[in-house]
Amino acid sequence: MRKLLTILAFAIPVLAAPIVTYTTSGTFSPPGGSDTTTIDGGTLTYMSASGSVDLGEVSPSTATLGSFTTAGITTLTQLVGYTFTLTINETSPGTGSGSVTGTLSGKIGANASDAFVKFANPVVHIGDETYTILQSEAGGRVFGVPIVPSSAGPTVTVQGLITSAGLPNDLVPEPKTMAMVGLALAAVSLIGRRRRNA
Repeated sequence: MRKLLTILAFAIPVLAAPIVTYTTSGTFSPPGGSDTTTIDGGTLTYMSASGSVDLGEVSPSTATLGSFTTAGITTLTQLVGYTFTLTINETSPGTGSGSVTGTLSGKIGANASDAFVKFANPVVHIGDETYTILQSEAGGRVFGVPIVPSSAGPTVTVQGLITSAGLPNDLVPEPKTMAMVGLALAAVSLIGRRRRNA
């Protein structure tokens, strides 16, 4: 019976899926080094985010990487010459940071916007983890992350996908599967004990 349990234990692949913990920050240029920029007497602000995702539950996992809010922009204004840099800081399972820079385009006003932050390369690699910023696209054209005036609707969040190179996505057993395997092993063990006691 012990031999059977040993064989079963080694036959079941158990992969340790990382829990990824991160924070974000962002800066606009102009003015440079600030999370807020002035547009037509109003402001466009990036709100930082923090989070934790379990790649054992879902891989790739969706993550919130921050959001944009506006205030006091009254006239529909063309965004020319603005850039935005998003920095992601990972604290677990490894430590490190990476940045990507996007260009602002389109027009933004009090209640209307066709403005976007477009990242030419929306990918950040930190250790084994890859963060990919999700951007709006249609007809094969990538527009970027939309910027919506706060008075026109809910705050727009910057979304991303997190994957891990150290974790083959097709070999990750779901938690429910591992629970079932554990129950099966416990049942086999209980049957073995009852036979020895009989």
